[in-house]
Order: sequence, then C-alpha cells, then structure tokens
Amino acid sequence: MEKPRIYFTAHPDDYNKYQNSIFKDILDRHNCAIFFLDGCTSPQDVENYELKLSEMQLFVLPITQRLLTDHNRAIEVDVPFAFRNHIPVLPLMQEGVSDDLFKSRFGDLQYLDKHVIDATAVALSL
Repeated sequence: MEKPRIYFTAHPDDYNKYQNSIFKDILDRHNCAIFFLDGCTSPQDVENYELKLSEMQLFVLPITQRLLTDHNRAIEVDVPFAFRNHIPVLPLMQEGVSDDLFKSRFGDLQYLDKHVIDATAVALSL
C-alpha cells in the first residue's frame, strides 16, 4: 500500500525557514510521503507538473506575509490547482498575518496556528 502523498509549497523565501520544522511535525505524526519543489522551480521546468500535483492527497503551506503579498508559484499556481481539483489545502500560520489578508487569498478556509494558546481548548486523549 502506498503512503499518502503530501505536497509542500511555499513562498521561495520561506522554504529554508519553515520546511524542516513543518516536515518534522508532519512526519512525527503520520506515515506519509512529502513532495516539494524548491521555491525557484517553475511549473514549466517539471514534466507533467499538473499530473504529479493531481496525485497528492493534501497541499500544506506556511502562511506568511510574503506568501500572501508577493508573486509566487505557491499562491498563483499550486493553491488554485488544489482548489480546482478538490485537493484539501492545509494552511499553517507562521507569522502574524491579518485575517483580512488571509481571507483575500483563501476565503473562508481555516488555518492552523500552533503559536496561539486557547484557554478554552479541551485536551483530547485517545
């Protein structure tokens, strides 16, 4: 049986900053395969780019000010592809970004922010 496939995409400047910690968080909890391209690779440089993306079960991306405001492959190509093809997208908030700016790119999609402490949260033990 094949492992679930996760595609990591980010703003080019965010790969080195967030890639290792996000990969560790995911791989510590799930037996999966994580795929990614470096931030400077263009979709035209990858043979069958869209076919390869269509094989992913989840797209994960670190949310930063740069991602939401600069031109980049993640926000202009990868995320719209996931939405069009009904592939779940998991935004991981990495820095304080206004909700309005996030919503301008992702609509009502929710994000995870491990830096927020919720005093009303209930621990789930299985």
